[in-house]
Amino acid sequence: LHLCHGNFYSSPSNDVNEKDLIHLMGLTNVQQVHLEGFDCLSDIGLKPFSTTPTSVERLVLKHCQDLNEECLTSVGRMTHLTSLHLVHSAYDEVPIFDNESLHHLNSLVALKSLSLFYVLEDPSDLRDLWGLASLETLNIALEDELDKEDVDYLCRTTILPMFGSLQKLRIFSEDGMTYSCRIGKLEVEFAPFTFGDLVYLE
Repeated sequence: LHLCHGNFYSSPSNDVNEKDLIHLMGLTNVQQVHLEGFDCLSDIGLKPFSTTPTSVERLVLKHCQDLNEECLTSVGRMTHLTSLHLVHSAYDEVPIFDNESLHHLNSLVALKSLSLFYVLEDPSDLRDLWGLASLETLNIALEDELDKEDVDYLCRTTILPMFGSLQKLRIFSEDGMTYSCRIGKLEVEFAPFTFGDLVYLE
């Protein structure tokens, strides 16, 4: 299921009403959900995809500005998820998720790939995701760019100790250069990302 309310080339004059998504409650066999340009999403808008017996395995929220932190309550109930991608640009209006909100994601024990773009106040907040034991790929974009020393410190003090199954870390930024390196067993990639870009996240 891919629903797009506006994109890089056009923006509707009216915001979508997330209550309209409730009409999708009967879609119990949807395995992938991609919502783009759905602003102000909360627990209500995501409820159809988190209520038993749904079995959503992949959820993408792209350029969904002003996300309500309550949306992570619904996301945390999607226990079949193997991929979760919250993708924003530096120009989007997005909230910074606090520790309590991030804790809702710890129920996603099957999650293998995760993207968090511009929703972390500090990369050390990744320590709040202690329940993601199956995570293999992590993609992050931060307001402040990290240099090589910052990344090395982050990997050795937070990422490697926290995520034992992690194989790849991708770090996106507005003016970043494309290159890669290894830190311990972890492959680290750096790449640019601006509004409208298509990125590979798995």
